[in-house]
Formats: sequence, C-alpha cells, structure tokens
Amino acid sequence: MYLIYFLLKYNNMNRLTDLLICIRNAQQVGLSKVEFPFVENIKNNNNPSTYSLFTVLNLLWNEGFIRGFSYKSNNQKDNTGSIIIYLKYDVNGNRAIRSIFTVSNKGRRVYINTSALWQPQTTSGLYVLSTPRGILSINEARRLNVGGEVLFSIVLFD
Repeated sequence: MYLIYFLLKYNNMNRLTDLLICIRNAQQVGLSKVEFPFVENIKNNNNPSTYSLFTVLNLLWNEGFIRGFSYKSNNQKDNTGSIIIYLKYDVNGNRAIRSIFTVSNKGRRVYINTSALWQPQTTSGLYVLSTPRGILSINEARRLNVGGEVLFSIVLFD
C-alpha cells in the first residue's frame, strides 16, 4: 500500500516543502512507499528544482532516513513523471523520522555560519543546509567548514 501525492499547482508551490510534507504524512500513517509526481524533465540537469529534489533524497538515503528512491516516467511526450520514495521503519514498526520541518521559507531565510555549526543545539537531529558547495548535511558542512542557509531539520527518535 502506498500513497500517491497529488499537487494542484506545480509552479506556485515550493517543491522541497511539498516533498518533505509528503514524506512526513506517509510515515505518520505507516505507508511503505510514497509517489511524488512532478512535471519537470528528469534529464534536464539545468533545472535547479529537480536537481535539489534528487540531491535531498540522496542525502536522506545516505544518512539512513529512507530505504531508497526511484524515478518513474509517466509520459515521454510531456515529460511527466514521479519519484517513488521507499520509507524506512525499524523492526518494531517505528518510523525513522519523528519530525521533519522546514526552517527557511521565502519570507524568512535562516542562515548559519561556521562558528554556529558546533553549537549544542545543532548537534541533535539532522540539519540540511544549502551551501556554496551544494546541499549538505550539517555533518558534511562541519567537515568542509562551510555555512549556509538551513533548509530543513529532522528530529530523530531517542
């Protein structure tokens, strides 16, 4: 059983926020996978929206929050497709992500500098940053000693 997440206005919504809401809602109801549709061409590397979605999904997979993801093409003529995200649970059925929420939005941008990367409040959970070196987790940003805009945060189970 899985959820197909439909969006009514593709151009006016923040795609990353929609993806995070889709993952959060699917995990709250205990689904094994979720399908996230979009209309951009997957082979167009110049599209920052598509690039950032796959970069964030790859980061979530590398950090162990999802089991994986794949791309499914619906129609070759109009470049519609969807991303299938396989959600992760432990052996007891508890979800891997307790809470996921955006930090920066269009009206309020939140930035973190390199000295604030090591503060105690940034060590619990996972923060994802948009840096000059790309979209990075807070651990990678510490390793590279680079700050940036905080995109979203994930709170882990204790």
